[in-house]
Amino acid sequence: MILLRYILLIISVATFSVQLQAGINSKLRFRTPENIISVLDSLYPGPKDVQWSKKRKHYTADFIYNGLNVSTTFDKNANVLSSLEEIPFESLPERVQGKVKHFYESYKVVIVLRRKSRDSLQYDIEVIKGKQQYILNFHPKGFLIHQYEVYKFDASTDFSN
Repeated sequence: MILLRYILLIISVATFSVQLQAGINSKLRFRTPENIISVLDSLYPGPKDVQWSKKRKHYTADFIYNGLNVSTTFDKNANVLSSLEEIPFESLPERVQGKVKHFYESYKVVIVLRRKSRDSLQYDIEVIKGKQQYILNFHPKGFLIHQYEVYKFDASTDFSN
């Protein structure tokens, strides 16, 4: 179940990136409360094409900032509940970088994500080597929390038999 969540997260970030590059913009920005837009603009200054979504009383802003994908969720009072930011590998804490370089030196790093919520900070690193692909979930102090194996399958295969 958790692996499926991570796969869906990566697919949604990739899809969102393609949509933004194609110039698709949500009209929901105008329904987003101004206090939330102000907080977003203070956290990420400068022009950005934001795609807003709302679930219950939470507002999520998805956008590309300095060439990297960002998703930030706010409550109705403009408090940041969580954020998911793509970051360069070099921005990882040194302990995390060291573990990835040591144990996954022959793997290619696909994407690095920083996940923050009110009370936690974690890093997800997707690595690949041939047919082996993993999502590594790290604590900021360099502890590997979990290694998720990504399974690929041929979508053209008929599984109905």
